[in-house]
Amino acid sequence: NKMTGSSGIQIQETLKQRVSLKSGSLAMSRFDTSLGLLTTKFINLIKTSITGSVDLNEAADRLNVQKRRIYDITNVLEGIHMLKKVSKNQIVWKGLEQQQQQQQPNTRETKA
Repeated sequence: NKMTGSSGIQIQETLKQRVSLKSGSLAMSRFDTSLGLLTTKFINLIKTSITGSVDLNEAADRLNVQKRRIYDITNVLEGIHMLKKVSKNQIVWKGLEQQQQQQQPNTRETKA
């Protein structure tokens, strides 16, 4: 079944709100731990950084996820040139804007 229209939105909202108890502690729903949502949170973390760079250990702690999930995200974003690793645990955001600027052809006209 394909989630479309208002019923799809309702299902997503239900998933967001679902909280289960596991061993006396609050467990995150599957939606909250999805790689897509985590990527959005990770990018927001980078964008709110004063320097535009983030320590991956700190990111994993702040987002409350295993470091391997952060590596999954950084590997993809590095592969599409959205960020750059500056050291083993440090990345810097390049972003979409910079990538688009690099793809723009030089439109300056030369006069004869």
